[in-house]
Amino acid sequence: MLQGKVILVTGAGGAIGSAVAKLLAAQGAAVLANDYGSNVEGIGKGQNAGLEETAKAIRDAGGRCEVDMGSVAESGAAAAMVARAVQAFGRLDAAVNVAGIMGYTGTRDLSESEWRRYIDVNLTGAFLVSQAAVLQFTAQGSGGALVHFTSNAGLVGSFSYPHYAASKAGMAGMSRTLASELLKDGIRSNCIAPFALTRMHDHMPQGMGPGARDALAEYRADAPAPLVGYLCSDAGTHVTGQIFTVMNDAIHVMSQPRPVRTAYSTDGWTAETIAERAMPMLAGGFSPIEPLSNIFSRK
Repeated sequence: MLQGKVILVTGAGGAIGSAVAKLLAAQGAAVLANDYGSNVEGIGKGQNAGLEETAKAIRDAGGRCEVDMGSVAESGAAAAMVARAVQAFGRLDAAVNVAGIMGYTGTRDLSESEWRRYIDVNLTGAFLVSQAAVLQFTAQGSGGALVHFTSNAGLVGSFSYPHYAASKAGMAGMSRTLASELLKDGIRSNCIAPFALTRMHDHMPQGMGPGARDALAEYRADAPAPLVGYLCSDAGTHVTGQIFTVMNDAIHVMSQPRPVRTAYSTDGWTAETIAERAMPMLAGGFSPIEPLSNIFSRK
């Protein structure tokens, strides 16, 4: 489905990114595989054994792959990734933002520097890569596809790590805006929230969340890859602005914020009348604070 396409995949040294890159190549795409090689919290660089394995697997299977080790959080590096893909393969048709970092610091202990690191990599990094890709799509006049890996921690909330959740929630808003802005240019933007046990969860403290790490053990890291392939293909050109969750063989399309109940007052509202009349009317539309296991069906 991707014969002749050129696709940039960030985070291609990790379990999900590697599976995505390999599937895209197997479907005929030439792949620019990127990974900075930091640890899961975005510290350090050059730990790229996974990236080299990804590239070797693609090439051994007869596919085309070039590697890049730039940081998505640097605008010059993001632009260089796109330029490298174009130099190697002549064009760019899609960019897949898998790169991300994860940590489990709670609100009381979270430092400003740690907050900023997560926003820089997860959210700003996704934007910078998307911006560089969009500029190339525009120069080509060919349209294109953006696929962003968000998280259910950002979409429905989490039991801790507000920095990670905020960065992933921001990706959803960014993707929707890109989809709206670029619709007329044939450039589409979608999000995927994966359920998968990866190295991101190696340091998850025991007891965090319902089932936590044990609950993720059954979910395959390669499960989202076919959906990425579809969204990057010509068959997916009508799909944009959507959020999907993948749980092994289940694909969910997620609802997005819409009014569910409305309280009107011809005289305006006061704090007292809100308490007396508005909140009793609106309370039936409240979203409960609940674990992911209550929200998603496994079937």
